[in-house]
Amino acid sequence: MFEQARLVNLRDHVSFRPLAAFVAVGGMALFTLLYYLRLPSVLPGYPAVVAASAFWLILPGWFLQQALFSTRRTGVFERIAAAFLMSIALAALPGLAALRLHWSLDVFALSYGAFAAIASGIALMWRPDREAETNEDEGLEEPHSVFSNLPLLLLIGVPLLAILTSPFWSGDRIARDADDLVYMAYVNEYSRGDALDASGPFLDTRPGAFGRMQINVWVVLQALVTDSAGVDPIDLLLSYLPPLMTALAVVAMFTLAKGLFRRTPIALLAALFVLVYAATDMASHDGYGRNVFLRIGEDKMVAAFVLLPVALLIGARYLSRPTVRSYLLLILAIGAIFVVHPMVVTFLGIVLVSLAALRILIERSRAAAGSAAALALPWVMQAAAFFVWSWLRRGGAFPNQLVGDEYVFRREIHIVDVGGGLIMGSYHLLLHPFVIAAIVLALPVWLVARRGIGNQVMLASVLGVLVVFFVPLVATPVASAITEQGVWRLHWLIPAPLILAYALHEAVNRLLERWPEQAQPHRLIGIGRRIAPVTAVVLVVGAAVLVQEHYANADDGVFYNRTSPTRLLPWTEGSIFLGGVERMFSSDWRLPESGRDVLKFLDKNVAPGSDVLTYLWISRFFPGALDNIRPVDYEGAPDLGARSQLVTAFQNGALSEAELEQAMSAYGIDAVVAVITDKSPFGNYLRSFARYDAEVWRVRAGEPTLESHQDGAGEPYLVWAFGAIERERVGGQRFTVPDGVDPEDHSVQFRIELAPSERVSSDQTVRIVVAYWQVDEQAELGGEEAAANAVSDVVLESGTTAGEAVTVLRTPRTRFVAGDTYEMTVWRSPDADEDTYPADVWFIGLDVLVPRPDLEQIEGTAFYLYRVSP
Repeated sequence: MFEQARLVNLRDHVSFRPLAAFVAVGGMALFTLLYYLRLPSVLPGYPAVVAASAFWLILPGWFLQQALFSTRRTGVFERIAAAFLMSIALAALPGLAALRLHWSLDVFALSYGAFAAIASGIALMWRPDREAETNEDEGLEEPHSVFSNLPLLLLIGVPLLAILTSPFWSGDRIARDADDLVYMAYVNEYSRGDALDASGPFLDTRPGAFGRMQINVWVVLQALVTDSAGVDPIDLLLSYLPPLMTALAVVAMFTLAKGLFRRTPIALLAALFVLVYAATDMASHDGYGRNVFLRIGEDKMVAAFVLLPVALLIGARYLSRPTVRSYLLLILAIGAIFVVHPMVVTFLGIVLVSLAALRILIERSRAAAGSAAALALPWVMQAAAFFVWSWLRRGGAFPNQLVGDEYVFRREIHIVDVGGGLIMGSYHLLLHPFVIAAIVLALPVWLVARRGIGNQVMLASVLGVLVVFFVPLVATPVASAITEQGVWRLHWLIPAPLILAYALHEAVNRLLERWPEQAQPHRLIGIGRRIAPVTAVVLVVGAAVLVQEHYANADDGVFYNRTSPTRLLPWTEGSIFLGGVERMFSSDWRLPESGRDVLKFLDKNVAPGSDVLTYLWISRFFPGALDNIRPVDYEGAPDLGARSQLVTAFQNGALSEAELEQAMSAYGIDAVVAVITDKSPFGNYLRSFARYDAEVWRVRAGEPTLESHQDGAGEPYLVWAFGAIERERVGGQRFTVPDGVDPEDHSVQFRIELAPSERVSSDQTVRIVVAYWQVDEQAELGGEEAAANAVSDVVLESGTTAGEAVTVLRTPRTRFVAGDTYEMTVWRSPDADEDTYPADVWFIGLDVLVPRPDLEQIEGTAFYLYRVSP
């Protein structure tokens, strides 16, 4: 079953014993110091996360991958991908113990560091037979490829550089995913709490609602990185971690291609196709691009697009050359994926079982059957354990938690009912041109190319997915174990970048082989060979986009649900590609910088246990950013429906002051965060104001008349009638600026209420001026000659009826100082060109609005915090 292990035991080599002991002891000391000193936190946010990730996600598995994975030909990027996998494998046992025994993050970090250090020391005691590996690899690398690597490196390096630097230039413009809020909450709880308790309903949901978190070590590692880097979970999940994981996804595909084919151009093409495939597939609900660019920090995406390609390479290596080393490496890889997302263990098993079956059919030997059986054993054991755990957790019931429109969407678009309780996958998941091309090319490539393990992996991946996806007798039990979502995500397993890269490389190579070589080739020939891969990639991507742009017509835009009204092609109704770009920069599940400032302010200034009313686009981030500060409509709250309606009405400006006061009392609201504007639902409530009705004013100039009219309810009210011929002025009112007003804050506002005296037949404008000047108790300081004017051009819209009130808010430029007194006059300026209303205008009254003294402005934002008095 196993070939010779080709491992050299170095226990008897005295020189290695001290080195191994030094690495083990020194490693434990290093990780201990690293954790307690929080060394990465001395750097700014993103560099600190990069440093902490290198220490906790790469360094622990570095020596282990050196012993079990690397060969003399393994490059640094492949080593990084393998080290990331091995680090998670080393964190598996300490992480599961910490989640089970409710250790603190400190205890987990020390246990993980000690375990990694001991494993590194042991790894140094074993060394693979480098000579045998060199002989085995000899002749596999293309000595003089017709591809020049520089153009491909530029095509990959430029977008990767943009991705890796996105936290510096993107600000809050890149969208994320709703699931990030869940992971944020756990990272926040783990990094701040005293115990890693995944079963606690700290999200105010029923216990066990997120049962998979009980084995999710990836979230624990995220908390460790957060704590070591000294950053907020919201910044880690939304800004810092995704670009790093996207880069690792590209590196993982490069590693898979390089390990299977030993051709650097193929590996570079595969890495490039990860980026172009992702860029063209962001418009669908669960597309490749959305997963690799926007959701890549989540556990299932890390497992599927970063860990799975490396684990698949390890499984292929074992089948190609069964050794103790490759078998041990495969078990560690499966364990690492299991503690990140168990569903992906099933994905890996489907491909490896398909690959093992294909090799048995090809080789038809007892050795092949034995290695295949040994390959299946660890996967079957772990997958069976997960199936049983998943089944028992649901009480033996088939999952049926999808309701409403989302249920219809998932069933009709992703899953097909075939009767008799059986289901199968839908063709919608195979709509992308790259996926279709990969399926179509898998068999021809198999027939014409060299029958190596790489070719077998490509064909087995496609066949395994298609069988499980479209055979109801297979799809149904898989769905019952890993839910229907696992079935409709099987298309992730089709290695489109790998198949396209291999097919394109071979096609261009064979075409260029017909180009006659010369002793001193012409410069044009050299240039043609260098630009050949770039030209080929551009043509393939152009063709893919051309085909994809028609899918909106093919299925009425059901699957590609983010099309743009802007057309990329003249004969299509909209653009799927541009719709995906719009999704990347949409407002979906992203938090503007002002919102982050609000969250950080609440975290420092509001007591834990408080219930806060604010806008939904801020409050939905509470669980992931704040320590036990809840939004009013938190999950599990009593009378949740009414609370949700309250938040919606608050956000839409549909709450009266009386309704707001009643809600604050009924739901025990402790604080309110809002922007104070005239259209703000909380604007009036958060401002104290002095009301100056028409009857308190007196004539200052002209001949305005004080008239009495009735409102719609028949109630009388007084107005001043300002004519349309000459200026008419009323005045004689004073206001004193209350204590607590900041002179740097232009927060004092005039709210003018007026009405037309006749129906408005077309849009007209009225110019109203409020003049004000400072006075004191004894005499005027400068008098009316020093008055400042707040000019308002009030638009009377067509159809406004006589007596229908119109309100305008004006913010003066003056810096008002607490305690100062101002006198005011109000007039109409009919001689101004902007004043076009031909009849009298009724001046109903004036409010002077000032924020309440008990408000706290959140520094750097337009938001105010109001603490509700007990």
